Amino acid sequence: ARFATAVRPRIEDADERVRLAAARVLAGWGDKSSLPILAGMLGTNDDAIRREAVAALLRFEAEDIAPSLVSALRVETPRAAVAALSALRPERVPRNEALRDAVVQIATKARGPLRALALRFLAAVADARRLAECVPLLVDEDPLVRTVAAHALRRRDGRKQAGRVAELAATTKSSARRLELLELLRDLGVPEAARGVVPLLLDEDPRVRG
Repeated sequence: ARFATAVRPRIEDADERVRLAAARVLAGWGDKSSLPILAGMLGTNDDAIRREAVAALLRFEAEDIAPSLVSALRVETPRAAVAALSALRPERVPRNEALRDAVVQIATKARGPLRALALRFLAAVADARRLAECVPLLVDEDPLVRTVAAHALRRRDGRKQAGRVAELAATTKSSARRLELLELLRDLGVPEAARGVVPLLLDEDPRVRG
């Protein structure tokens, strides 16, 4: 640990070559004591150092790096958050509750490339509690966001959210989104929630009535 601490100041050196060399040393060690330092590199303005840090973090088990990544997974620090998500794999998301909460926050609050990256993890991290935060995404302006949110509810047994889905279907002004919500409601298979969409039997759009 003391060796990693000794190298850390060098990643702030004025000489780019020194900064990059320090990052490579830390990456080469593969020592868990360097994880906080590597995570700290994720917010640097130096693209090369960020890439070295991500590459080094990918060598570790996801469960080991999770605690160090949480502080970087913030909407307010998009550069660091993108790098932190790049050090994870959707199929191997660690069971770290703080990290999973952070990913959902980014998926629901961020915009642009950061949000798109976080959405790749949504189905993996959204459990019964976090699915409630996904429901508003079902009427997002971005069709990709809506598709990913609906997939998360289908994959993670979102039946407890069926009532809210029905409410959105009954109140949204967009026929296209209403159809998407009705399809999701059908797939969730909660008959009692269908009462909330009975007024749609009088909708002007025959596809909605059907």
